[in-house]
Amino acid sequence: MIIFRKIVFWSHLVVGLLSATFVLLLCLTGALLAFELQILVWAEHDVRAAPPTPDAHFLSADEIIREAKKVTNERITFIQWYADKASPAHISTDKQTTLKLNPYTGEFLGHGASGLRGCMRWVTELHTHLTIKDWGHWLVGSANLAFAFLLISGLWLWWPKAWSWISLRHSVKPQWGLSGKARDWNWHNTLGFWLLPFLLTISLTGIVLAFSPVDQWWRKFGGAEVLAPATAPIRPMRQAEPTTSWPAWVRRISQEHPGWSSLVVHGENAIAKAPLLTVQVLRGTIRQSRQTMELRLDLAQGQILEERDWNTSDGKQRARNVVRTGHTGELFGNWGQLFACLACIGGLVIIYTGMALSWRRLFKKSGGAETL
Repeated sequence: MIIFRKIVFWSHLVVGLLSATFVLLLCLTGALLAFELQILVWAEHDVRAAPPTPDAHFLSADEIIREAKKVTNERITFIQWYADKASPAHISTDKQTTLKLNPYTGEFLGHGASGLRGCMRWVTELHTHLTIKDWGHWLVGSANLAFAFLLISGLWLWWPKAWSWISLRHSVKPQWGLSGKARDWNWHNTLGFWLLPFLLTISLTGIVLAFSPVDQWWRKFGGAEVLAPATAPIRPMRQAEPTTSWPAWVRRISQEHPGWSSLVVHGENAIAKAPLLTVQVLRGTIRQSRQTMELRLDLAQGQILEERDWNTSDGKQRARNVVRTGHTGELFGNWGQLFACLACIGGLVIIYTGMALSWRRLFKKSGGAETL
């Protein structure tokens, strides 16, 4: 047992030293990206587009595209209208350019916080594949795998031989008056203990997102076995009076799906399929599929042909979304994002204190508290 413990301990130490730089980078970028969408909304809060008249209505998707084409020749990929009447329409292009238009008049209001958006895209690329397109995701996946090993092996090494409140208190209660090795040992164990569920979730979902074979396995297994099978799409039981205009569609959607925050149409490809049009009705962010209703409209007949919600969407897509939003905490809303952010910050401290403890053990063999 002692020999096995030594093997686990030295494996923990060596893997920690080899992966420390990458894990530190992932924790730092993860903390920055935890509230990415909220930060962008805040940065662009001064771009407003109040309706010119009380009875003004949203322009349709093809009208928005026509106005956007006056500003850019890039292909429109994404259009978003907001329930907040003073919010501009958000348009994205295939070149990742952002346009803000008045949703009532089509007036161009600028590109929003383009510098910040560019910075966030770079941080995202650094977080997902270290800006190395061909094989960077393998390094990121390996770092997540190493971090998962460190968390599990750290728990095993921490596990008390004999349970008592006195011994437990020293390793799970933060002690602020310590310094040096004793402080690093306490913070390393305390943060590791309390943040273990969050960090393990982040690292395991990171493995799925980084490795394509694991992702494909999870989509198949998670979609079919873990999540409930998708049910048939919802079809309206009663055909309403034909809806003949985009303002009428917005009013109808507001009546049938009150509380929506934004409407999304995925650009020119979707418009080209007219008279059929797919519209996403969002109650949360674009990433939170659990709060999204997808409507398939027949513009010619003025009817809703099909409605899809979380339970009727493809199981593989749901499995992927659970991992994606679980990784960032968005699966559980703002509180989940907050815990994910705090876990990433705590991960920075855990890795730093682990490196400090390892340095002391390898190069300054002095007495004091045990390293793990």
